[in-house]
Amino acid sequence: IPNNLRVWAKQAAPSGPRLALYIDAPAADRIWPPERFAEIADYAIEKFGAAVIVLSGSLRTDLAERLQTASRNPDLLTTFTNVGIPELAALIASARLLVSNDTGPMHLGPAGGVPTLGLFSVGYPEHFRPTGPGDRFLRGNPIETIEMKDVVEAVEQMWTATDRDLRY
Repeated sequence: IPNNLRVWAKQAAPSGPRLALYIDAPAADRIWPPERFAEIADYAIEKFGAAVIVLSGSLRTDLAERLQTASRNPDLLTTFTNVGIPELAALIASARLLVSNDTGPMHLGPAGGVPTLGLFSVGYPEHFRPTGPGDRFLRGNPIETIEMKDVVEAVEQMWTATDRDLRY
């Protein structure tokens, strides 16, 4: 990632250990409910003091709005719904952990060395899961059947398994 994008990511999102949430996907059956992502955001803010970055494509800004409305800490969320791939990669690379629906941006986590939890429904995690050394995936079909307790448990384990701080 070019240095100018690293600087931009550092300035664009709050400092401290970051949790990135990619909440969008090209197909509705691959989108875990934004209200549940809000619960993960609140958990990370309240338990870890995480700075939460909410990421989404520009066509589905309603997802980010729903997440923010459902959050107990909406003022502590930093949302990006219209960034290019280089900026998206820089934001994800600045995070300590990425939780993402099964979609292309999920792979930016492992590419940048960021532990990634992939949430799958109709996709094939056996072939398309995040492939970094500490990465995991959960699957439910429909995606709404992925239990909150399982996501919280994975986030807890992945967050505490790394002493990784803000990379830049």
